Amino acid sequence: GQHGPLSEPLSLPGWQLVLGEVLAPVLVLTLVQWLAVGFAVAAFPGLGSGSMNLDLGARLGVGLAVAIVAPGLNLVSFLIQNGVVLAFPAWARLGPGQQQGFEGMGRGILLMAGQLLALALTLALPAGAFAGVFFLARMFLPWAACLPFGATVALVLLLAEAYAGLRMLG
Repeated sequence: GQHGPLSEPLSLPGWQLVLGEVLAPVLVLTLVQWLAVGFAVAAFPGLGSGSMNLDLGARLGVGLAVAIVAPGLNLVSFLIQNGVVLAFPAWARLGPGQQQGFEGMGRGILLMAGQLLALALTLALPAGAFAGVFFLARMFLPWAACLPFGATVALVLLLAEAYAGLRMLG
């Protein structure tokens, strides 16, 4: 046989396959969220009257922070959903063959509770880091300017957790 780059079968590590599975829906969801955040920042001048009325700078700070965190949050939440299906394939039945009745409903409630618990545990470290960076930067900057800094630190931690999750699932 012939030896060369095209003669050997191409194989991808498992984590790259899992990443490919979740990347398309994560990107679509993130783009929709970014459009919604942009619309909200541009179209809604405030949350009410008086002290809740946000100026453009505050809306931009909040919108930018949400836009920064959204891709990492989406990736982590999709990985949790896919991880549950991989870990408990008999419990996560999809399609018309789903079990009906109290058993099926109870199984669905248990799966949802487990996913919410996993998401809460996953978000604990990024949320704590966000709060720490926000309050540290708050000593030097206005609150709206501190939000993107905290969001960036949270995104880095979310992506690190997502990478660890990808390695475990792959």
